[in-house]
Amino acid sequence: MKRYAGFVLIAIVALVASLAFITLRAPKDQARNAAFGNPVDGLVLGLRAELGNPDAQFWYGVTCQYGFGRAQNIKAAKHWYRRAIAQGNAPAAFNLGNLYEQGKYVPQNLARAAYWLKIGAKRGNPEAENSFGYLLMTGQGVTADPKQAFFWLARSVLQGNAIAARNLALMYQQGLFVPRDQQAARFWRERARHMAANGPESHKIQ
Repeated sequence: MKRYAGFVLIAIVALVASLAFITLRAPKDQARNAAFGNPVDGLVLGLRAELGNPDAQFWYGVTCQYGFGRAQNIKAAKHWYRRAIAQGNAPAAFNLGNLYEQGKYVPQNLARAAYWLKIGAKRGNPEAENSFGYLLMTGQGVTADPKQAFFWLARSVLQGNAIAARNLALMYQQGLFVPRDQQAARFWRERARHMAANGPESHKIQ
């Protein structure tokens, strides 16, 4: 009996130690492990999200959106993104805005997309800055505003987002709410090419 109790105690200690080790992993790593079939990481990530960790809430939302280690659940993804956003998480604002911009999993709603993307942009997320700038550039979901479009796209470029540089090139090449300027278009096109050749093209969540 004592021997049996000893085995149980060892098993409990091992389990606690394992959970403690898993908890030390970054939420992004836990989400990736869940995607590759590790249910324990997915469970711990969900618990951390429930306990109020905004990074865990964001990544748990990602697993719900894409069905990583669980059934895809867009309603749950939006729930966790909103909870993360309420605590200042910028990538969650981008992901939620992108859902409405793309209209892949939810009906497209560019006004709602602009609302969330603006929040992400103000918090410094380069993808949100680019997407919000693009909506301002094209007048989709918001009133076209070339000055604000340039501001947000340029901020995204400064954070290494080559797609934003391409959008600025497009803005001047096609004269989208600004006079056509082929010299400016070439400048931003070359900037985008240089950025893409010398680093990550963007900071998009993979």
